[in-house]
Amino acid sequence: MPFSKDELGGKTEKDGSESTKNAGFTQSITAMEMQEFVQNQLMEKMKIPTFIAI
Repeated sequence: MPFSKDELGGKTEKDGSESTKNAGFTQSITAMEMQEFVQNQLMEKMKIPTFIAI
């Protein structure tokens, strides 16, 4: 359900308490920076070939 249609405005659990999960993004980066970050993670940590990661 979209937050705009949620009576409590989102970010709450079923019982009405504030959600502690998924508290938001921890980095303030652009889409291009995120894309570069993910590509590097795919290549370095997951050993995905460069031609597939890009």
